[in-house]
Amino acid sequence: MAAVARPQTAQVDRRLREHPLLAGWDWEQVRRYGAQYSEVLEYRCRSDPSKPSILIKHRLGIVPAERTEESLAREFRGLQALWSRAGAALEGTMPKPIAYLPEVLAIVFEKLPGTTLETLLKRRGNRLAGRFCLPTFFHVGHQLGRWLRRFQQATAQPPLPHDSTVYLERVLTWLDRCRRGGMSEAIAAEVGALARRAADRIEGSVVPAAASHGDLIPVNILVDGARIAVVDFGGVREREPVYKDAGFLAAYWGLMENSGFYSRPVMKALQRGFLAGYGNVDSPALLDLYVVEALLDILACQFEARRKGWRRLRKLETYLAAESRRRLGPP
Repeated sequence: MAAVARPQTAQVDRRLREHPLLAGWDWEQVRRYGAQYSEVLEYRCRSDPSKPSILIKHRLGIVPAERTEESLAREFRGLQALWSRAGAALEGTMPKPIAYLPEVLAIVFEKLPGTTLETLLKRRGNRLAGRFCLPTFFHVGHQLGRWLRRFQQATAQPPLPHDSTVYLERVLTWLDRCRRGGMSEAIAAEVGALARRAADRIEGSVVPAAASHGDLIPVNILVDGARIAVVDFGGVREREPVYKDAGFLAAYWGLMENSGFYSRPVMKALQRGFLAGYGNVDSPALLDLYVVEALLDILACQFEARRKGWRRLRKLETYLAAESRRRLGPP
């Protein structure tokens, strides 16, 4: 049964049917996915089931309209630029942008098949089921590593010099947010000192650069058999160090490994597969810097929101300190 449009999405539905590129098709809304600041509406062509389904990402206007419109325009233009540079190399692995509808704060793109890695991990990567699925998750990690390498090769940019001052400004921003959320002053000071020494050691190093997805987390990764696809390019940037996405993945998986819900062997299999698929890392020291920065980015949100409870937050800060020592300590 087709989904019934709510009042706040009826305008989006009407604009879809009026758009020159999309009018004339017998579109039927079949699903709606809710999120904090947006929703995604799925449509299929009732009269031609072979035609690919489309998704409309619709911002709900909780933040100011100007910022919302700017964010959507940036995502749409970013996808267009990626396809113009890398479409053939990444065909079927990232969404094709179809239309930008600023008047209803929405963008339209083709739907890609697959189940999110987040869903797959919850079902088959938990502590009970995970031990039976290690080859599956190694393969998923391997395919994801290959995808990221292809993505970076297809969008390669001139290299960047590593600037420890700029890096430390970001790190200190995250640490200040963690402190305000209740992180131990001693741990925050130790992590800051480790980051400073490690960043200064490689000041001026040349860093390979490419486009960055910006939010490469399991909910944005689709698994369809042997194929990997990546969605939600709202945080895409044209030129960033190649370690930014890889570091964020490593940080996120490390936190999942220590969550108590997911199977540790599964998370290790994912990471081993990813590194095998991605290939050699030219500068492990630089990757370690970006892993720690990503950890701080993630934890700053959790400390500020304080959704995890103090016991869990204490465990997270202890993990941060241990990872920082392991990755940034004296060689």
